[in-house]
Amino acid sequence: MKIKIAGQHWSLLPEKAVWLEHSGTMLISDLHLGKVEHFRKNGIAVPAAAAHKTLQNARNLMQQFQPEVLLILGDLFHSSINRSFEEMQRFREENSACKIILIEGNHDILDKTFYRQLDIEVLSELFLEGCQFTHQPTDVTEGEHINVCGHVHPAVKIKGKGRQSLTLPCFFRKKTQFILPAFGYFTGKSLVEKTENTSIFAIAGQEIIQV
Repeated sequence: MKIKIAGQHWSLLPEKAVWLEHSGTMLISDLHLGKVEHFRKNGIAVPAAAAHKTLQNARNLMQQFQPEVLLILGDLFHSSINRSFEEMQRFREENSACKIILIEGNHDILDKTFYRQLDIEVLSELFLEGCQFTHQPTDVTEGEHINVCGHVHPAVKIKGKGRQSLTLPCFFRKKTQFILPAFGYFTGKSLVEKTENTSIFAIAGQEIIQV
């Protein structure tokens, strides 16, 4: 599905990513790599296969679109160093020609030397093409720019007949803000609601549905 943000056409992908074809940029947020290992280390039985699904999805996107820039809106890693760092190293080697920029999130607590090893540029925010890219949502005055962020892990509850309902990850758009869903496979969700000045684009399998 294509929408218009700051005068440019953005392609919303069911893989919970945004493709900016005009600049060759792939936009994702909240991978939380290492979260599975963190839970398993603390005795919580999370399937080990879940640890690899997030980066495999990223690999598929990189192969399909061949972006020049991968812009990550925070929370690349979930916490301390673990085996997920080695897997990210392999991912980086496979995509060495692509520039990777990380907008620092609240979970990105690793020492900066680790990001330098991965050849990842770390920024607190980025202003580009009428957009302010951050991890956490920021207040923006209408007419200034659009705040593009993650952190929230937005999701919407779709209600069916009777008591049936389904919670789906979504892209959430306000007048001055656009929030991406969490790209990570093993992350939580925070429900958002449709109002007069918002748009919700729910991800249902391989389709995106405007709610």
